[in-house]
Amino acid sequence: LVLAKRYHWSKYFTVAIITGGIAVFMAEQEHEAAKIGADPGFFGFGMLILSLALDGVTGPVQDSLVAAHKPTANHLMFFSNLWSTVYSTIWVVAIGELVPALNFCSQDPGVWFYIIGQSLASAVGQIFIYRLIRSFGSLTLSIVTTSRKFFSILLSVAYFRHSLSTLQWTSIMAVFLGLAFDMIAPK
Repeated sequence: LVLAKRYHWSKYFTVAIITGGIAVFMAEQEHEAAKIGADPGFFGFGMLILSLALDGVTGPVQDSLVAAHKPTANHLMFFSNLWSTVYSTIWVVAIGELVPALNFCSQDPGVWFYIIGQSLASAVGQIFIYRLIRSFGSLTLSIVTTSRKFFSILLSVAYFRHSLSTLQWTSIMAVFLGLAFDMIAPK
């Protein structure tokens, strides 16, 4: 919608099936949580919608940057992180959280191990993300990252031995069918 980019009908179909499957899975999970008194809250739902909207804008903007300027994956990653750092620093200073965060780190120096570890893991993950954007575009990246998140949910369900409803199993099958269709459709 942002850059009026068009895709083959199979991509729209794939995205609809995967998104629908995940939405049904999560809605059923929220329904089950509400039965036991847990309130998912509108704030969390609003943050999820905002995150999805910003993800939806980020990909096409990155596609247009790649098409117009032909940056390498490393340049794309560097400048995206540079501007993220600038904006994040301004925001953290503006809301008064920089000094408390630094005080926390100075009181518990062991936290630096986790901060550095998470930063390194994030950097390695971003290398793959920006290479995917550069090589295949943002739509493929969206499908890959959404699928990864879904597999993380499934791993959590298996590890913690949560029971799933019939509707959730059906939504899982829809996601897998969408992924399979995405692999077969171009052929």
